[in-house]
Amino acid sequence: MQPMNPISQAQPRPRIPPAVWAVMAVAAAAIVAVVVFKVAAGTAATYALLSLMVLSHLFMHGGHGAHGARSDGSASPSGTDDAHRGHSGGCH
Repeated sequence: MQPMNPISQAQPRPRIPPAVWAVMAVAAAAIVAVVVFKVAAGTAATYALLSLMVLSHLFMHGGHGAHGARSDGSASPSGTDDAHRGHSGGCH
């Protein structure tokens, strides 16, 4: 019988998604605008929401629209993707 040697397996730290970093950056920018530059809170909130909408759109559609590739990363065989023929990319 072999002696039990505890194997220390460190749990990987959870990664913070890029979208969360973007939300935190926008919130920090809004706070700095209000406190340091004395921008009205309503104006800062409006621009924060607009920038969050733009960033969320970029995160939602990230990876789509690559030249010659489908959204799953594989190249589409020629002649089989007639629904999107002539489409320049993106989801719209």
